[in-house]
Amino acid sequence: MINSFVAGGRPGTLSLPDSGVTVIRTLDMLDEMEGRWRGAHSPMGEFIWVRHGAAIFCRAGELRLLALESGGALVAAGQFRCRRGILSRFEHLGVEDLYEPTDLLYEDQPAMQSLAEALIRIERPLVFKRLPADSAAVEALRAACRRRALIDIRPASPSPYLELDRVWQDPEAMFNSGRRSDFRRAKKRALALGEVVCQLLSPGPSEVEPLLAEALEVESAGWKGRAGTAIVLDARRREFYWRYALDASRRGILRLAFLRIDGCAAAFQFAVEHDGRYYLLKIGYDEHYAACSPGTLLMLHVLGEAAQRGLHSIEFLGLPESWTRMWCDRLRPCVALRVYPQTLRGTLALATDAVKISWRSLCRSKEEE
Repeated sequence: MINSFVAGGRPGTLSLPDSGVTVIRTLDMLDEMEGRWRGAHSPMGEFIWVRHGAAIFCRAGELRLLALESGGALVAAGQFRCRRGILSRFEHLGVEDLYEPTDLLYEDQPAMQSLAEALIRIERPLVFKRLPADSAAVEALRAACRRRALIDIRPASPSPYLELDRVWQDPEAMFNSGRRSDFRRAKKRALALGEVVCQLLSPGPSEVEPLLAEALEVESAGWKGRAGTAIVLDARRREFYWRYALDASRRGILRLAFLRIDGCAAAFQFAVEHDGRYYLLKIGYDEHYAACSPGTLLMLHVLGEAAQRGLHSIEFLGLPESWTRMWCDRLRPCVALRVYPQTLRGTLALATDAVKISWRSLCRSKEEE
């Protein structure tokens, strides 16, 4: 149980006896780990994503980061928000707020297995809402649960992606004649309004603020603004992306792309590059230019540049939608994974979740009638 942890040698940490795992509970202690953070499988596992997620989405006392070190190196870590109360759970940090596929940090399968064992020993319900299905965490947690906890694994929304190779250096040639005609018409309409310029920028920290402000203004001016889902309308998400963009620019991984028509931003992409892949975090376009399909024209430009630079893929993140199917039909499977320890707290969590799932199924059935 969590009460059986012993205090570590530094304030803000707890240790699981005989496991080599330290539980970080403060941002100051998390900051001390930055230099040892390595092996992230996507940008969502990098230190800056975890750090800003912990600072913004965790309330005081909620942060729980389990860190497994070997020989002075961090070899596995799991970042969580601990809900308080009788139904206290360890929820995978940031996924509920940002809903991007997010993995645990691990150097190899043995390290992941050790981390999974430590997680089960905590005897708290665990919630992973969108874990990559091929993550080593899935089998490690399944093995660690044997005879000690129940595990529930269900399909979650997959993540669309496009594999790139040299043929994508001329992206328009990858589409049929009808689609190429659509592209030509869109370009013609855009040119009728003024000069058309595409930019794929890697801004430094001093350049981020005006460019990001311009991008978010474009997003809020469209349907996301009307629907209330634009970043500028959510103070916590806005703060997260703003801080993250600054740190990503310092590390040279931030990419801001714009399509400008007669000098005005008609479409944008907010992305980062990681391990030779282009991760699309946010996109948007100004509906004033909808007839020109500015988002499509910008994507064509980005695809060509990415292929020319030898990137391996475009990771669309988000959910499969009609606009992503235009570019790709490949999906990276994800799972929703929950662990229920064989304790009173675990039994209550299981019963509560079962009621919620049954209620949602009933509501969907009624909607379909």
